[in-house]
Amino acid sequence: MLKRLNLPSNLLLPALIAGVVIAVIDLFIEISMAALLFSGPLTAYLAPGIGLLLFGGLVMNIVISLTSPTRGMIAFPQESTVVILALIASSIYLSTSVPEEAFATLVAVIILSTLLTGSAFLVLWRLKWSRLVRFVPYPVIGGFLAGTGLLILQGSFSVLTGLPLTMADLPALFQPDILALWLPALLFAVLLLVASRRFDHPLLIPLFLLAGIVLFFAWYAFGGISPAELTDRSLLLGSHTADVAWRPYLLDALRGADWSVILEQALQIGAIVIVSVLAMLFNTSGIESTLRDEIDLDGEMGAAGIANLLAGLGGSPAGFQALSYTALGRRMAPPTRLVGIIAALFFGLFLVLGTTILAYFPVVIIGGVLIYLGLSFLADWLYDAWFTLPRSDYALVLLILVVIGWVGFLEGVAAGIGIALLLFVYNYSRINIIKHAFTGATYRSSVDRPAPQREHLRRVGEQLLILQLQGYIFFGTAYQLLRVVRRRTSRSEAPPLRFLVLDFRMVNGLDASAASSFVRLQAHLEETGARLVCASTTPTVEEGLVRAGFDCEGVAAPCFVPSLDDGVEYCENHLLQDAGLAALEQEHRLEGRLERLLEAPSRVALLFEYLQRLELAEREYLLRQGDPAEDLYFVDAGMFAVILELDSGRSSRLGTIQPGTVVGEIGFYLGRPRTASVVAIRPSIVYRLSSSAFRRLEVDHPQIAAALHQW
Repeated sequence: MLKRLNLPSNLLLPALIAGVVIAVIDLFIEISMAALLFSGPLTAYLAPGIGLLLFGGLVMNIVISLTSPTRGMIAFPQESTVVILALIASSIYLSTSVPEEAFATLVAVIILSTLLTGSAFLVLWRLKWSRLVRFVPYPVIGGFLAGTGLLILQGSFSVLTGLPLTMADLPALFQPDILALWLPALLFAVLLLVASRRFDHPLLIPLFLLAGIVLFFAWYAFGGISPAELTDRSLLLGSHTADVAWRPYLLDALRGADWSVILEQALQIGAIVIVSVLAMLFNTSGIESTLRDEIDLDGEMGAAGIANLLAGLGGSPAGFQALSYTALGRRMAPPTRLVGIIAALFFGLFLVLGTTILAYFPVVIIGGVLIYLGLSFLADWLYDAWFTLPRSDYALVLLILVVIGWVGFLEGVAAGIGIALLLFVYNYSRINIIKHAFTGATYRSSVDRPAPQREHLRRVGEQLLILQLQGYIFFGTAYQLLRVVRRRTSRSEAPPLRFLVLDFRMVNGLDASAASSFVRLQAHLEETGARLVCASTTPTVEEGLVRAGFDCEGVAAPCFVPSLDDGVEYCENHLLQDAGLAALEQEHRLEGRLERLLEAPSRVALLFEYLQRLELAEREYLLRQGDPAEDLYFVDAGMFAVILELDSGRSSRLGTIQPGTVVGEIGFYLGRPRTASVVAIRPSIVYRLSSSAFRRLEVDHPQIAAALHQW
C-alpha cells in the first residue's frame, strides 16, 4: 500500500501529521462556510449543511488524491462558490416561506451547480482548453478575488449578528449588545491576519484557533457563565450541530425543490460554473508557481471534474484543488497522495462517529475565521497590489470590487472583463503594426540585374513603398496603416507613389473591420494612381479581404503574390519597363560577357566546344536540391528561380537568376550536393560544362580554364 502511494515507511508520520493538520484547519473553514450558507431562516438546517460540506471534503480529497497527475494535491469545497450560493440562498429565503421547501430548493441548487461544474471541467479537459486561463487579464482575477473577500466579510457579519453589512444597517452594528457579538471576532481575525502575514509556520493557524477557543471559555468561565448558558445565548453552535451527519438528499431535493425559483437563479448558477473554472485554473497555476514544478493543467481539470460529479451527487458545493492546503502539505511532508487521503478519512470520522464536539465550537471563532478569510483576500488585492500593480490595473481591481459590492458579483466580474477588453483594444491599437518600412531605393529584390537597371531602380526607388506588417490587425491598427499611406501620398515634395507592397508574413490574422480598411486603402491608392500588392498572405487573410470587397479583377497589379521578394520584383519590373530598360533582361548576354572575360572571340569559340546547349521549358528543373554537383551551367537566355525546399514540405525562394550568370558553381567546386533547387521561370537556354569537360579544358586550354576559375 505504501509503495503504491509513493511514500517510504519512514515518512508515514510526516504525512499523517500533515493530513490531520490540514483537516483540522479546513474543518473550521467548512463549518464557517456552512454557517454562511445555512443562516437566517435555514439556521435550523446548519447540522445537515455541515454534513454536506464534510462529505464534499471526504469525496474530493479521495478522488483528487488518487487521480490527480500531481502527488500531494489537496481539494475541498471552495469559498468562492459558497459565496455565490449564499447569494442564491438569500433569494430563496425571500421567495419561499416554508423552511423545508427552502432547504430542498437550496440543496437542489447546490447539486445542480456542482454537477454542471464537474461537467464543465470534464469538457474543458477533453478539449484541452485549460491553457486559456493564461489569457484572462490579471486585474480581473484580482478584482474577482477582492470581491470574494468582500462578500465573505459581509456574510461573516450576518453569521455573527444576523444583520447584513450594509450602510443602512451600519448604526445598528454599533449597539452595545450587537457590538459584543462581532468586535471580538474582528479582533481575532485581525490578529490572525497580522500573524499569518508576519510568520510562515504550518502550525500557526491551528495554534491560533486553539488559543482562541481556550480564551473564549476562560473569559466566560471567569464570569461564571456555563457552556449551557452560552448555548442559550447562541454563542456556541449548540443544538444546531447535534445531528451533523450525511445522507443522500438527491431524491428529497428533486421532489421538494421549487424549480421555478431555481430557474430564476440560472444566471447565478452559471456564474458558479464560470467562477469555479477560473478559480480552479488560477489555483493550479498558483500551485505550479509555489511548488516550482510543471503541472498538467488539463489532467488536474479532469480530476476535478470526476471529483465534483461524485461529490455533487451527495449534495456538496463545488470544489477543486486548494492552493494553500497543497502548499502546506508539501511543506510538512514529501510529495505523496497519502496526505489528502488522511485528510479525507479525518472528515469521514466526523460523519461516521458523530460530531458532538462541534456543539462547543464558539460562534465568534467561526465568524473570526470567516472575517480572516475575507480580510486576507482584501489585504492581498487592496494593500499588496498597490505596490505591485500599475495604477491602471489597480484602478480596475477597485472598480470590480465596487461593482460587486454595490450591484452584484456576476455584474462586477462582467464589468471587469468588459473594461479590460476595452483597455486591451486601446493599448493594442497604439502598437505600430508596421515593423519595417522601406523604399525601392534601399530594399531590392533578389533578382541579379545589370548595372544600368540597378542604377535606375536606385533613382526611382522612392516611388516604391514597402511595409512589413506584424501582429493581429483589427480596425484600430488598420486605421493607423491607412493614415501612414495617406501621409505618404499627400507629400508634394516626394516623387509620386507608384507601388505599395504590404508584407503579411508576420501577420497573425485580421478581423472584418480591418479588411474593410484595406479595401478603403486600395481605393485610395487607385485614386492617386498607385497600385497595391499584398505579399505572403495566408488563404484566410485573402478570403477575408476578398469577402470585404477587395478588387482583384479590375486592377492592373496582382492582388496577392507568394512572397515579399515576388512583390518587389513585380514592381521593379514595371518601373524598368516604364523606363524602357526591361529589354536588357531578354538579351543574350552570355557571349558578350565571355568575350570580356576571355579577351578574344577565338577563345570564346574554343570554350563553346566544351559546352552542351540545353533548352528548358517553364517550371522545368535545372538543378534539384540534394543531387550530386557534377557540372555547372551558364545561363544564356530566360530566367530561373533559386528555391530552398524545407523539411515541412514548403519552399522558399532565395533569388532569381538572369542571363549571363553561372549556376551550380558552389557544389561543383566544393564537391558537395546541391544546396537548393533551380527552376526555369520562363523558357530558357543554358550551356552545361561537365566536370570531365572541365578537366579536359584545363589540360587543353589552361588559360581559358584559369579565367573561368577567376569568374
